[in-house]
Amino acid sequence: MARNFASGFPTDEDYYNDSDPQNRQQANVLDDDFDDVIAPQLTAPTAEATVAAAVAANTDTPVILWRGTTGPSAQAMVAFNCAKGQQRDLNTTRPSDAERRQQIALGRAFPEFTTSKNLGFSFGHSLVVVKVSAKYLCRGSAFEQGWVCRPTAPLEVLEVVDRTLGFNENLNAINAS
Repeated sequence: MARNFASGFPTDEDYYNDSDPQNRQQANVLDDDFDDVIAPQLTAPTAEATVAAAVAANTDTPVILWRGTTGPSAQAMVAFNCAKGQQRDLNTTRPSDAERRQQIALGRAFPEFTTSKNLGFSFGHSLVVVKVSAKYLCRGSAFEQGWVCRPTAPLEVLEVVDRTLGFNENLNAINAS
């Protein structure tokens, strides 16, 4: 069962709820202390080199990855135990090299996870911590320490963090993957 972390925790990043970026001195700063308070309580992502070696060896080795996504997508991942909240497929394959390149170039082709704890793109949305077999993964954005899989790739959701701070989630302003 996934552990849930409620919103409202006191990121080291400062986010503003103002509509005028020139007037930040009068804006209210929104901060959830993700890096200092929440992240240390979560299951850490597997080291980048360890994931790369397991993927290269095409093994069943389980790895821990993080993903910033919408609340509804996080709930679907929990419900279906798969990468995109669809029917999971134990026989799915990793994306082809051409599909991988499409994901890197355009995004939103496949779910993308990361070994990085620096997930500014999860702020205002949800963070999902998963355990997934390396055989379902291929390299995504190296800049984001990204790893992609097919939407039907089976996984285990370990933890979910609601980072909306109680505000309505903007479902149009999400990460490209």
